[in-house]
Amino acid sequence: MTVIGLPPLGPVPDLSLPPLADVTLPSGLRVVAARCPSVPMTELRLAVPLPVVTANEAAVAEVLAASMLHGYANRTHADIADLLERSGSTLDVGRSRWLTLSASCPTDRLEELVHLIGGLMAGAAHCEDAVDRERRRLTQKVTVARAQPQTIAASALVDHAYGDVPALRPLPELADVARVTAERVRELHRRTVLPGGAHLVIVGDIDLEDAIETVARQMEQWEAGSADGPQAFLRPLPAGSLRLVDRPGAVQSQIRLLAPGAHRDDPRFPSLSLANVVFGGYFSSRLVMSLREEFGLAYRVDSSFRDYLDQMVIAIEADTATEVTAAALKQIQHQIRQLSERPVTGVEIDAARRYLAGMSMLATASQSGLAGSLLAALLLGQPPARLVTFPKLLDAIDTEELRATASEFYRPEAFCGVVVGDRSALADELEGTTDDYFA
Repeated sequence: MTVIGLPPLGPVPDLSLPPLADVTLPSGLRVVAARCPSVPMTELRLAVPLPVVTANEAAVAEVLAASMLHGYANRTHADIADLLERSGSTLDVGRSRWLTLSASCPTDRLEELVHLIGGLMAGAAHCEDAVDRERRRLTQKVTVARAQPQTIAASALVDHAYGDVPALRPLPELADVARVTAERVRELHRRTVLPGGAHLVIVGDIDLEDAIETVARQMEQWEAGSADGPQAFLRPLPAGSLRLVDRPGAVQSQIRLLAPGAHRDDPRFPSLSLANVVFGGYFSSRLVMSLREEFGLAYRVDSSFRDYLDQMVIAIEADTATEVTAAALKQIQHQIRQLSERPVTGVEIDAARRYLAGMSMLATASQSGLAGSLLAALLLGQPPARLVTFPKLLDAIDTEELRATASEFYRPEAFCGVVVGDRSALADELEGTTDDYFA
């Protein structure tokens, strides 16, 4: 059989941004517009700070986001749906730490869509019927999700790492959902859905100056203000601690680990990003090749970065069969140590660098992707140019710098976490692993 090798990969092309406008309106709303005339469409992404302090506020915020499109002023839910359908536009609302809107429209309908968004921001009705309907829907969603192992693991990890922090919980409690009323939703909207600190990204076949003027004109109805909530600071991670969370009869286990990372403004962040990809950030990483491909210890395994309020952390996740949970945890320990003890090679660094560069290229190749990438940069406190400058920072990382960063951040004793599974089958095996893996 003749084996034909693949030709070598060519150089990664430089990433560039289209013409941009970056303006903060008198109301405090920051608007970033990018001209990208690939198709006669425009993408909009809006993010509004939605500070949540109490568990009840977390439930109210969920219903607030779900009932946003049910009308405002003299427009009903049916009116909004009809407008979107007739104009060929889309509009979706979501909620995390931010209230987020994702929209698209033909460019010649941009003013109409921005006017609609401004009206919703200024005073969505959150009527009794809509709130009742969305509360019932949220109750069903929470009931189903809380039985899922992924949700159980996510909640247990946050509780173990940070304690009772409602803003970090993946889902509100059913008791808090039951107490949500239309008046509480409207009150939270009045108090927090304000333009100060919000970000609007517009990408499409637009004239930049006209787009900014359109937003300024149509968003005047959204009165200036900002949500003044207490600044949340998380306690340090409980390094070296592992909690076993019982899920009786489970045939699979979820391993969830966290360790402190470096903030994105830290000069070590580029090398930490490469180290994470080499360790467990893509399919050819050490962790995936070891746990999944070589030993078959995990159905799914990866390492990534997460932002928890004021902290950026390294997060390792693995889903395993009950009988190999302890072995999987030991192998994760081994791979963490190996990242500093077995030097990362130039080939590994180059592959990781190409992977990140390729993901950046893909993420900015379309109007939708560029809009999402620009908004993500803004929400992480980075300028739009970060999309271009970060790949260049990666190019400057050598093996010695990456090795030093890996040794600093990837230490077994720095990690804390949870294992969710059948305690009766895991307790004895994990006892030795716990002593070995965690201080």
